[in-house]
Amino acid sequence: LSPLEVLKCATQTGAEIMGRGHDLGTLEKGKLADVLVVAGDPTTDIGVLQDRQRFIAVMQGGLIKAGRLAAAIG
Repeated sequence: LSPLEVLKCATQTGAEIMGRGHDLGTLEKGKLADVLVVAGDPTTDIGVLQDRQRFIAVMQGGLIKAGRLAAAIG
């Protein structure tokens, strides 16, 4: 599988299998989402998701909980 296919399996396909594709699994208006913003392109190098130094922001429940951006805004 390509990195993009792995990400899709872990997000969209996983939500669909759980019967939650209507409100989880993709970034769309009206859907729930936790978001990880990284320095790099995980669709070409999925390894960037393993390096916490590359985490710019981890958003949960609409709040920035971790990452460099969280540290910068205190």
